Amino acid sequence: MSAMFEFKVDSNAITPKFRQVADAIAEGINRGHFKIHTALPSIKQACNGTEFSAVTVSRAYLHLKKQGYIAIGPGNRYFVQNNKLHKKRVLLLLYKLSQQENDFYNGFVNALTEQVLIDIQLYRPDLHFFDELITDSWAKYDHYLLMLPFLTGTEKENMLSVLRKVPQEKLFVLDKVMPDFPLRHLSLNGNHQHNIFASLNSLKFKVCKYKGIVFAASNGYAHSEDISVGISHFTGEYRMGYKTVCSLENFDVSPGWLYLADEDAYVLEIFKSANALGIEIGTDIGLIGLNDCPAKELLGITSFFCDYAEMGKQAGLMLLLNGYSQKSIPYQIIIRKSL
Repeated sequence: MSAMFEFKVDSNAITPKFRQVADAIAEGINRGHFKIHTALPSIKQACNGTEFSAVTVSRAYLHLKKQGYIAIGPGNRYFVQNNKLHKKRVLLLLYKLSQQENDFYNGFVNALTEQVLIDIQLYRPDLHFFDELITDSWAKYDHYLLMLPFLTGTEKENMLSVLRKVPQEKLFVLDKVMPDFPLRHLSLNGNHQHNIFASLNSLKFKVCKYKGIVFAASNGYAHSEDISVGISHFTGEYRMGYKTVCSLENFDVSPGWLYLADEDAYVLEIFKSANALGIEIGTDIGLIGLNDCPAKELLGITSFFCDYAEMGKQAGLMLLLNGYSQKSIPYQIIIRKSL
């Protein structure tokens, strides 16, 4: 008989045999007989020298997996990952540190109970590094929360290939919609294409006084393509002009246009260019920045931004409830004198 499975089942009990086995293993986990992150016997090993059938053990393991006690690891082995007294461990994976990530973290922590331990790991979108990070840590954490960088082509597919190794019930993807990612996962995102349209539409009486919109789009901004599509839909619906510029080198602003910039540096360049030409912001041109900061408040720049604190709160609540869905966080709008 397996040393780990020294218990008997009652064939005459109302409780099914697989539940008796599962309950006995769960009790052993809670009492510390089966340690966190250790492997359970394979189904074949568990049946050797016992009265348990392979079907009974298999159903018991599946039941414990559903309850969150165990998880499937490399080689399709079952590992102990939790107990009633065990605090959930969460790995928050960030590719940069900024005010947005800080807001998310504060919202996330405030939504959680003391029964959750959070580790933060900065990573780079390097396949070997990321694969090693996920592989080495998979048995240590109950959930992974991941903010993805802007990736395309091979880099994107390499990143997704690593994420497919993570048990789907553990994965929370933040600020991204991944329709080409087949596994069930939580996706919290800003839905930037819809949100930029909705934000402009809510201010259409201010926006439509301009002859068109110029989108100053930086190459490194993760959501520029989605935002551009949303602006294009808005300008098309209201028969306005639309231009996209990717560099402000030797660029001068022109009266009559609304400028929308995705990076703070672009906002400041447009602001300085307008002042140098004697163009009044808020009258001759409009100016909107994505994401808010003290400088925009000081200069009176209108801002659209995703509420990362709310995103963190929703991620925390979904984690506690073991909910898996896709949820969009709407933009917040601060109207200032630049519009």
